[in-house]
Amino acid sequence: MQFLSHASSRLLLTAALAASLALAGCDIFEDPDSNPREITTATVLVSSQGNFSDANGTVTAYDPTEEAASTALAPVATIQSIDVLQDRLFVMAGDRVDVHDVESFDQVGQISGVTNARYIVFGSTNLALVTNIAQFDDDGEAVAPPSVDLVDLRTDEVVDTAELTGSPAGMAVAQNRVFVAQGTFGSSEAIATVRPNTQTNELTVEDSIEAGCAVTFLFALSDTEISGLCNTSEDEGQYIVVDVDAREVISRTDLGGRVATAT
Repeated sequence: MQFLSHASSRLLLTAALAASLALAGCDIFEDPDSNPREITTATVLVSSQGNFSDANGTVTAYDPTEEAASTALAPVATIQSIDVLQDRLFVMAGDRVDVHDVESFDQVGQISGVTNARYIVFGSTNLALVTNIAQFDDDGEAVAPPSVDLVDLRTDEVVDTAELTGSPAGMAVAQNRVFVAQGTFGSSEAIATVRPNTQTNELTVEDSIEAGCAVTFLFALSDTEISGLCNTSEDEGQYIVVDVDAREVISRTDLGGRVATAT
């Protein structure tokens, strides 16, 4: 379960509950019968982006049973998001993804090779995808394009990269494909369709879905439908549902204001 704040200190909460959080369509990755999202802790992890120029993001651990909070990680660069896979905490930290033990918070690994990591999605205990927004130098020149990386979690290495347009954000998995929102900063109204080949560890960008609004968050409703939260060019928030087979938006609900938070 994730929550995002539009404030300058962006918050993302990952509720790590003793429940089975199944990832729809995770059969695109090997070991389809496993349940990679099963977590056995009741801790809520809260990440704060921190001041962008100071790179002082933090992760706080909150125990709802004890109503107590403690600092788990600080400072940790500029944090874009966090997520949990089994006993590992993944922290999106710019040009790297730091991997920590979810109980002790000791660092147990690091994924390098990403350029400007935003979000991660897991398909199995062995593979994940990470979105990157474009990276610019001090003169404003682009030095790395927007992209999505395929990561081998056994080695913490990027094994393939697919360039995208827009500014990639959240993802949803359905029908052996990963659907990538590209509406960060309102830069694109397209949802990219990416197909991972787990036999060759390659990514293929197949096509895109025109959403009619800049989508930043995506959720898998079933293997045939995904939903998204977005903002129009007039800065009005919408909730959309996409038919995966038809590659088109089949319903659209105006939210009466700008989308700033996703749950």
